[in-house]
Amino acid sequence: MNEWIETWKTVLTNPKDVFASQKKSASTMAGLKQFAIAGLVSGILAAIVVMLTPAGALLGVVGSLTVLVTTVIGTVIGSLIGYGILYLIAKLLGGKGGFGVHYFLPSLFAVPLALVNGLISLIAVFAAPVGLLGMLVSLFMLYLLTLAFKEAHGFDTMKAVLVWLIPALLVGIVVLVVGAALLATLGLGGLGALGSLPTA
Repeated sequence: MNEWIETWKTVLTNPKDVFASQKKSASTMAGLKQFAIAGLVSGILAAIVVMLTPAGALLGVVGSLTVLVTTVIGTVIGSLIGYGILYLIAKLLGGKGGFGVHYFLPSLFAVPLALVNGLISLIAVFAAPVGLLGMLVSLFMLYLLTLAFKEAHGFDTMKAVLVWLIPALLVGIVVLVVGAALLATLGLGGLGALGSLPTA
């Protein structure tokens, strides 16, 4: 555990060396353990946030435990699906690494960032302006992800960025298309309603 704690601290300050040194011990199971711990950290902090809200106070311990369990399970399953998709993209771009190293290296910063994000959520409960801080953490996460993919697949910076940028752009396009379709539907519906009004 002491070795993990040291890794979690060092990966935020010296990620390149950490990824290079940990690459040889990478495995899917090791990554699962890291993401499970990250889910536990997120779940505990999320449960505290829930208890501090009026709705959470009504739900009590059962509600907090539900948040904890679902967060852990969701983190593990979500990480497998999410990184599985990113792995396919990495392979299409010529990535050399196996799924184990592709999954494990990003898991090394999952725990410390889960702690940071959880603390930001706690601060937000007290109505503190944390939007910019959350954005900075997200950008830092993408920086770490880029370095992890460079190490895992032997990519240059551009290809490593494309691994996470391509799905982000695709999701953005889908959201825009769906949003435009909804607006168009609402607009046509509104015009139809106006057309059905009785005239004087």
